Amino acid sequence: MSPSADASYPSAPIRLLVVLPDLSGGGAQRVTLRLLSLFDERRYQITLLVLDGPGELVSLVPPNVRLIYPPRSRLLRVGKLSTMRNALNHDVLIAAMELRASFCVHFAATGLRKPSIGWVRIAFGEYAREISDKNRRKAKQTYGDFDRLVFVSDGAQASFERWYGESRRGDWRRIYNPYTVDPAIDPAVAASAPSNPAGTAARPLIVGAGRLEKRKGFDVLIDAVAALRKRGIVVDLALLGEGPLAEELREQARERGIADQLQLPGFVQNVGDWLERATLYVLSSRIEGLPGTILEAFAAGTPVVATRCPHGPEELLQEGKAGLLVPMDDAQAMADAMQSLLESPERRAEFASAGRQRLVDFSADRILPQWEALISELVTPSRSA
Repeated sequence: MSPSADASYPSAPIRLLVVLPDLSGGGAQRVTLRLLSLFDERRYQITLLVLDGPGELVSLVPPNVRLIYPPRSRLLRVGKLSTMRNALNHDVLIAAMELRASFCVHFAATGLRKPSIGWVRIAFGEYAREISDKNRRKAKQTYGDFDRLVFVSDGAQASFERWYGESRRGDWRRIYNPYTVDPAIDPAVAASAPSNPAGTAARPLIVGAGRLEKRKGFDVLIDAVAALRKRGIVVDLALLGEGPLAEELREQARERGIADQLQLPGFVQNVGDWLERATLYVLSSRIEGLPGTILEAFAAGTPVVATRCPHGPEELLQEGKAGLLVPMDDAQAMADAMQSLLESPERRAEFASAGRQRLVDFSADRILPQWEALISELVTPSRSA
């Protein structure tokens, strides 16, 4: 029996305070909103505190969630004090992203002795090399003090444990990100799901998605598309997202002679619309946790090529059973993988079917009960009586 149907659940709703740094178009923000939309409002009262105010995804905040902002300030102490003030009337605090959101929740949870959950979305062992010594020290204390830690993949948890230096298996656990699956998609139906046909436009469309920054590896993807052109294979490449490298990527495309093939549409609210038109989805990242765009591609029936970055793609693609894996920073290997799928409708159909089957493992029916059980562990005996 799932926790939502358990008679031991409190009659009064459990009050959750969830903290995000912003509502930009990032994957972590999208996943947070998707998860919050799944909770039964009769059993949970959810407040979402967004430290930086409104962002591109504000229209996607579900109706069962109360949205609040602190006074506009980049000062960490303002976010901490706002988190503490709002935490007073909540039962469990959830830090939905690393660093700022986690530091604010830690401050409030420690000061008020409230149960807290940290949500680790990235390969933290690798990510820790990119942040300051001060933030590394603060992160180690913060994550050590949280009552529970949730990791989005086994790889993300292993990376964190190597960095942290120990494992607390009772308090730390892997819960995959949820993806809302059409009820008609069960393994039997998924096996017959067709791949998106190639050639519906003038030339095949390759899609990449994410913030336009170094860790996403879009420079390698542009080089791979340029390599395909030298082989006589001309495709369109759409990189969905915003970020500091937009002009640099445009210039790289001009230098490689593929400026006419590159599209940078900026922020896209519904990535699925693009993926449904795509021939392939390519994830070129250098670091991840559990890339939600691969799940989006699975749902769209779009075959996937992804790097073996730390961590997530290998786990999602089941070591190549649900898509092709290539080494990081290897444009020629990426081009080879893309070419092999572009030239084989049969392989595209096989991977599309495997992806749809894999998506069932991330359905709300499987993921939400794990979150509900975790939260119920932290509700005090007096609260749950």
